[in-house]
Amino acid sequence: MADRLEQLREATGADELLITITHDHADRVRSYELLAQEWRRRQRG
Repeated sequence: MADRLEQLREATGADELLITITHDHADRVRSYELLAQEWRRRQRG
């Protein structure tokens, strides 16, 4: 998913993305945690 979001960001030139994955709060929080973890990993190289 992070790859697809990065492609979207690059294609649109967006400097931020609004992500809504699910209506269930716990699932949404977990999804955000996983995405944040992946973005941090990518920034470190």
